[in-house]
Amino acid sequence: MKKVDYHMHTYFSADSEEQPENHIETAIKLGFDEICFTEHRDFDYPGLAFDLDVDAYYTKIKTLQAQYGKKIKIKWGLEIGLDLNYRSAIAAFVEQAPFDFVIGSIHVINHEEFFETTSFFDHKTKLEAYQIYFDEALKCVKMFDCFESLGHLDYIVRYATYDNNFVDLPSSLQSTLDEILKVLVQKNKALEVNTRLFNDPRTLDFYGYLLDQYRAFGGRLVTLGTDSHIAKRDEKALDSAFELIQQKGFSACACYTKRQLDDF
Repeated sequence: MKKVDYHMHTYFSADSEEQPENHIETAIKLGFDEICFTEHRDFDYPGLAFDLDVDAYYTKIKTLQAQYGKKIKIKWGLEIGLDLNYRSAIAAFVEQAPFDFVIGSIHVINHEEFFETTSFFDHKTKLEAYQIYFDEALKCVKMFDCFESLGHLDYIVRYATYDNNFVDLPSSLQSTLDEILKVLVQKNKALEVNTRLFNDPRTLDFYGYLLDQYRAFGGRLVTLGTDSHIAKRDEKALDSAFELIQQKGFSACACYTKRQLDDF
């Protein structure tokens, strides 16, 4: 299996200060074949402006491709925050530049984020909060077509305020997750395996469920991303993710050029 990382951030994203060269040097050291930068753009993120200077970003990537192209394949992409209140603006932003790859992620629901302001979880059980998040994800994958892969379905787990944040799978959550996966398959969209929480075996169980169901519904496109905002990588998490993807019957991670699936 080709070693790839299709989710990483640099100083072009509002929540990172990392230099892209550091990501590249680390990827080369770890033996990666291909990487894709996926800088943030959210249209409504309370307290933080997730803007993106696309021209400067593109110019930097072209320079890096020329500098490192003999050592590693470098793609440029986008992590777009899917938000039902900004459908037209999001579609227009994605189409303005020749990105290689776009992740669609849910970071905000009705002007409320989960990272710094945890009031979203107040007066909700874990099941209630997670159901709201997965319901929103389902609405977004139905509504939007401007992405190649659905990012980090366990995002809500990272910032929840419960004693045990990990996703138990009662039938109600399973049903919604299955519907999300079915829509991805129908639209020929990929499912991202995100390694941010792979230091806990319960994350492997969650992604194992997603991969099993996605494949059972006919899905064949899986992307892998560390979601790294610094150059350092958790090699153990990466190894676990590649192993899990293969165990679940996927022979390769999907890669993209100018938003078209590469041969694999």
